[in-house]
Amino acid sequence: MSSSPHEPVQPSGSLLVRMRRAVLRPIDWRFDNVAQRLISHTAILHNQELEAVNAHSRVLEEATDSFGQTLREESHTLVDLTVALERRADRLERIAESLSGGSHRLPRNLPLAEMDPELTEYLDWAASYQGPLADRSIWFNRMLDVRYSGGGHVVGVNERVVEVPYVHSRLLALPEGSRVLDFGATESEFSLVAASLGYLVTTVDLRPYPLDHPNLTGLVGPAEDLDDPDEPFDMIVSLSALEHVGLGSYGEAEKTLNLDGQLVEKFRSWLRPGGTFVLTVPFGNWEVTPTQRIYDDAHLDVLLDGWDVLDRRVVRRRSDTVWTPRRGDEIDPPQVGHDVLLATLTPR
Repeated sequence: MSSSPHEPVQPSGSLLVRMRRAVLRPIDWRFDNVAQRLISHTAILHNQELEAVNAHSRVLEEATDSFGQTLREESHTLVDLTVALERRADRLERIAESLSGGSHRLPRNLPLAEMDPELTEYLDWAASYQGPLADRSIWFNRMLDVRYSGGGHVVGVNERVVEVPYVHSRLLALPEGSRVLDFGATESEFSLVAASLGYLVTTVDLRPYPLDHPNLTGLVGPAEDLDDPDEPFDMIVSLSALEHVGLGSYGEAEKTLNLDGQLVEKFRSWLRPGGTFVLTVPFGNWEVTPTQRIYDDAHLDVLLDGWDVLDRRVVRRRSDTVWTPRRGDEIDPPQVGHDVLLATLTPR
């Protein structure tokens, strides 16, 4: 077919054709690669989806393992508790049986030696830190360990035999009406004694202090979280308490090993100028057990930096019932237990 005289044929290599190709080439390239780019992008999304699924599976597996471990631990705890309750029930049943017979009733003149052994063992348990009084937070850690079993006897005298008189002697050096803080007070009789002697006592413990007195004020909770007092204290007492903090004992959550140092610094800010900090702690070779620290000179120097020592004594157990001051030439550890440090300090 011949071309129209009004539409002249343009050679393929004309300027217009070349301009058209130059303008449309980028657009053609984009559209020509759409399918390939979609496939590539789909592959990327698929890989991301696989990674997300795998991550979800790992998290789910870890959570399941953790939950399973928690369930197993709770199960073991419940089993242990069940066994303990069964033993207690058996013991109570035996006690009930022994008391049901006329010959084993408890007239006031019945000697301990004639009581059924099951009964005296039960009385020992009931009077201990594991008994019903302790369950109600009205058990007090006294210096004498007295037992009903075996006809009644004193098993021993613990460190309170030197700690309590020392703390009382420091207290009585203060005028009546002085403000006293008793840290770790709940199992100690000191707060009630001090309140009864006319001192204004504030108790601090994770558990409420079980006794009431007009001169007693109780603060419950971790001491490190308490606000500063409205008025400074004249004396702060830590009677066999500071060595336990932060270790997860006595119902406290496990925290940090240096919590004792943090509390000592807090106590320093709570005392009036010239006030005293009375401290009793285990002393010997440095050790951290599951329930307490045993301090040595090096760790005490760090703990008590910023304090002046007014009085310092170390007492040693000589036997089950004898405690006396440690001599200067006694550098070897004691044969039984550990020594006790008694100290009175004031803020520097």
